[in-house]
Amino acid sequence: MMLKSLCQIGIIVLNKTLKPVNSALFGLIYIIVFLSFTIFCIKRKPYNYHRFNLWLSVSHFAVLWSLVVSSIFLVSGNRFTLFWIFLEYLGWIIIIIAGVLIQTKFYPSLLYREKTLDISLFFRFSLGRNAMEKSLFLEMTRKRNQNSQKIDKFGVEVCNK
Repeated sequence: MMLKSLCQIGIIVLNKTLKPVNSALFGLIYIIVFLSFTIFCIKRKPYNYHRFNLWLSVSHFAVLWSLVVSSIFLVSGNRFTLFWIFLEYLGWIIIIIAGVLIQTKFYPSLLYREKTLDISLFFRFSLGRNAMEKSLFLEMTRKRNQNSQKIDKFGVEVCNK
């Protein structure tokens, strides 16, 4: 993403030039640049998986929330750090809950698992749960392999020399 690199370079240049002079103006420009980048990512949907695009937007909104709250507390000169931390975490929790609700409602999981073999019969056979199952399994194995090879009473192939 070339736009991301350009935004990062612009922010670094502004950090070195504008922030020492006026930090409030730097914060406002930083919010505007990051908001425009977030809007660009929401419109372009840079990833092929909808859930990833959703969580990219959620993370951008969490960063924007942090930027706005930090800038408000910086400009107002308010030094209530406990209230500021509480407000930060409350916003993050609300944003994450909203992201989870949107994901469960609009974006079902597209990942699937192939069905695996049912190996419970093999365990039941090997642990001797039922003698009838063993004998049935051995009988089926003998009939299947009758023409090609010989099987002894334990189900083991017998080699003739």
